[in-house]
Amino acid sequence: MNEDPRLILSARRPRGEDDHEPTIAAAIAAAQDNPALAEWLEKETAVDKKIADSLRSVQPPHGLRDRIIAGARVSRPAGGGSSSWFERRLFGILRYSEAVAIAALLLLLGVALAYNYFTQTMEDRPWQYVAMEKAAGLEAATVSLDHEDWQFETTTGWLRERACPAPTALPVGLRGLSLFGCSSMKWKSSPMGIVCFRLGKDQEVHLVSIAAKDIPDSLSGTPIWQDVGGYMTAQWVEDGTAYMLMGRVPRATLEPLLAVKTAALTLRSRSFFL
Repeated sequence: MNEDPRLILSARRPRGEDDHEPTIAAAIAAAQDNPALAEWLEKETAVDKKIADSLRSVQPPHGLRDRIIAGARVSRPAGGGSSSWFERRLFGILRYSEAVAIAALLLLLGVALAYNYFTQTMEDRPWQYVAMEKAAGLEAATVSLDHEDWQFETTTGWLRERACPAPTALPVGLRGLSLFGCSSMKWKSSPMGIVCFRLGKDQEVHLVSIAAKDIPDSLSGTPIWQDVGGYMTAQWVEDGTAYMLMGRVPRATLEPLLAVKTAALTLRSRSFFL
């Protein structure tokens, strides 16, 4: 299937009414073989269901039917006399158009309310989850790198040109990995950078950076380990920038990437960089 599965699955009704269609069935099968795509589909389906439920909950204004009927009575000829076929036909068209307009307004109101609700919900996500979704998209090849490069200096320079915080040096263990590019993104209005590395044949790790003042987390120079959406992460602060090293790997695989030259440095705020 040459099309992006996400494009096809975005058109799928959330309760599975279309799952028997060959194109959609093939996209669902592709998601089952791709953990990142499967995770995206689960979230997309949940959001679609909530929007559908919100639209179903929209009720017409109280007394709308009575007002429409009252308007129809006023529109009839005075004295109860019979109207011409043309007048009756014109009134029927106008009444139908009014009903359609009211239905359209109700639908737009429901969509606007649902959009506002879910936009606010997405805005409230922690910065770690925004980075996780970006990393998952890059690994699944459903999104592309903004800048492909293998040199640390030019990669971080590209990020800084776009007002994204970027590491001034790499943790020692990361220097032995192959850097292959970066992307910029935003959490709320705060710019973030993500630098990508290859870890073995089929694995990647990502180093995310964001201004420490822009996040609510209380981080220090010592990494905090946390699972974020299936990614093991190490989070810390260095010189006013918050960092997160993340990968779909065990903690034991990530820890050596933050190695330092001597154990004596591990308690210092700058212990993870040379």
